[in-house]
Amino acid sequence: MTEETKEVINVMKDMFDILNDKIGTLSGKMDNMQKDISDVKERLTNVENKVTNIETRVTNVENKVTNIETRVTNVENKVTKIELTLENETNPRIRALYDGYIANSEKLDKIEPVVDDVKAIKTKTDIIELAVKSHSHDINRFKRVK
Repeated sequence: MTEETKEVINVMKDMFDILNDKIGTLSGKMDNMQKDISDVKERLTNVENKVTNIETRVTNVENKVTNIETRVTNVENKVTKIELTLENETNPRIRALYDGYIANSEKLDKIEPVVDDVKAIKTKTDIIELAVKSHSHDINRFKRVK
């Protein structure tokens, strides 16, 4: 082996040593990268689980909103029925009652003077009745005296 060949072999050994060091470093880095990738996969799985939970919750909220919309529709229908009842039945009856009240009030206004007259006649009748009783008593007394 010549000196030149030995030198080439030494250079090659040095290169292999450098390559081995670099491969070792790369292997360590690859191990770190695999650990990082495992961590990322685990975190991604956690995120996926959280997204699934959120989707479930959103579905529950959507169902609740649908139930609320149904209930609101039912309430709106009931309010519409109440409005129609008020408009078509209750309000006319209230108007009829009011008209009857007004008519009765007008009749009472017309009857009031008659009632006053009847009271006055009653008072006069009572006075006349007392006078007749008194006179009857006096007549009876005169009849006995004769």
